[in-house]
Amino acid sequence: MTKKKGRGDYKTRAYFLIKDVLLSAEGRHLRADEIYDILRERGERVGLTTVYRQLFRLTEEGFARK
Repeated sequence: MTKKKGRGDYKTRAYFLIKDVLLSAEGRHLRADEIYDILRERGERVGLTTVYRQLFRLTEEGFARK
């Protein structure tokens, strides 16, 4: 029997955009609002709540730290 994918199993465009911002930060600590501003400057339509959600997920995955 195969396991069905849950709601949190897929990765959205916002997930990859935020991960890209973190990778390009070269070790600098960025706040959620700074990530949001960077994405908006790039012309991306991502909400601040989405940034917080994806940062939480990236933290759970061990990619980011609080």
